[in-house]
Amino acid sequence: MKGKVMKKVFVWMLLMVFTAGPMAYAVGPYLLDDNAVKTKGHETQGQVRDDRRDERFNKQIQDIYNQLALSDEQKTKLEENKKNKQLQRKASFEKMHASMEALNQELMKPDFDMNKINAIQAQIKAVQAQMSDERLNSILEVRRILTVEQFSKFVSLLEKHKSGPPSEERK
Repeated sequence: MKGKVMKKVFVWMLLMVFTAGPMAYAVGPYLLDDNAVKTKGHETQGQVRDDRRDERFNKQIQDIYNQLALSDEQKTKLEENKKNKQLQRKASFEKMHASMEALNQELMKPDFDMNKINAIQAQIKAVQAQMSDERLNSILEVRRILTVEQFSKFVSLLEKHKSGPPSEERK
């Protein structure tokens, strides 16, 4: 009997690694804050890295805006959409972090409760689905703001930026 239970736990843990692992990677920046290493100016290395990433991202966005020849109204609406998306994402990551923490605490108990673990896993799945919905809604909002031509060009410009630093053929 005990061998069957252990086998189920082992299989379940493997499934968790493959399903929750990617979300833990996404939540990683929020986990860093507790164990951050201080640098000059009392900022953490993670914050410095995030600031640099945000700076590069904002420059790329401004380059894309310029190439799309956006109106001031479109720029304003896109900025509002971006801010809303960031707030939603932050809330979702906080929910995910809380669920992952609850799952870890339950798994560390000598006599863990599978019903509770399954409930937490259901919460994690719900947050993942919510994040997917929020992403689609944000994309749809961008599509509503831009013209068909602008959106098509926007998608192609994003693909160029995703694939890394400019190479000779993309210049």
